[in-house]
Amino acid sequence: MSAAAVGSAAADGCLLCGAAGTALYKDVPDLLVGSPGRWTVLRCTNQACGSLTLSPRPSPQVLQDAYKDYFTHDEGAPIPQGRGFRKRVRRAFQQRALGYPFGSRNVEPLLGRLYGLSPIRREAALRELFYVSHVPGGRLLEVGCGNGRQLERLAQAGWQVEGVDFDERAVQTARRLGLDVRVGDLASARYPDERFDAVILSHVIEHVPDPVALLAECRRILKRGGQLVLATPNSDSWGHRTYGKAWLGLDPPRHLLVFTARALARSAEHAGFQDATTTTKSIAAAGWFLASVWRARALVDNRLAPLPDGRDWVPLRLRLLALFERILCNAGRQVGEEIILKARKH
Repeated sequence: MSAAAVGSAAADGCLLCGAAGTALYKDVPDLLVGSPGRWTVLRCTNQACGSLTLSPRPSPQVLQDAYKDYFTHDEGAPIPQGRGFRKRVRRAFQQRALGYPFGSRNVEPLLGRLYGLSPIRREAALRELFYVSHVPGGRLLEVGCGNGRQLERLAQAGWQVEGVDFDERAVQTARRLGLDVRVGDLASARYPDERFDAVILSHVIEHVPDPVALLAECRRILKRGGQLVLATPNSDSWGHRTYGKAWLGLDPPRHLLVFTARALARSAEHAGFQDATTTTKSIAAAGWFLASVWRARALVDNRLAPLPDGRDWVPLRLRLLALFERILCNAGRQVGEEIILKARKH
């Protein structure tokens, strides 16, 4: 079946800025669940943007099929319990970096400083709390909360948490964890003005047709001084340069738009945020590379490719490639697999 048969409208320009687009890849299938159709990925010709747009835009029926067996339905890994010394040292670092009152004592604050000297451990500890600074008694919303595991982690760190997700099966999974989660998109949830101290979105914005409207709604429901943190695939990543149309971050037809860091920052500015900053991260790069290798093989063999589940063996060459990407990120290059945007409402 052709893409035109399953899409609502062909796109000939950038979904974000409206500039002309050139075909970067053609005839890209859904390699995750096999929803019908083939897709074209357009690269924006506006150098201030450079984002990737999926053409044509998938129809509602195609999207329903594309999410029917999505990974957010899974229960996810439970959060490790216990009060081991290593965990307390990590908490001491998080207390110093993000302000969480974990009650470090004795030598733990000093060891927490040393813990933060390791780039790998530092990034893992910051990502565990999704880079969100502590707010005493703060209320936090996760847009696209999926199975709720990130919300559960932040609730344990002291946040009053809420979530919203359009996927009813994922919401049911989150509710089984005792979380306050609604079904629907952010606009339909109709949260009051200035309700939240923080809003987070993990790999959500690439799924929506109007990213600026989504960011503007996030700003509306944030309190003054509230923080927005989001993560999304980086179209300028080293993985994309390496694996091309097999790169995990493309993921048609679910990813309607894949940002560059500069385009994401401009989108936040257009939504009313004045101090948006972006960095790129490679914390999960080895897993992304493994998934991309599987997808490259699947393209040749005309079959589906699963996602790695964390227990799959990652070849040494992919680990070294991930290390190389991390070194480039630490040197200030915007080549990580993910963009992290942080902004506050003034």
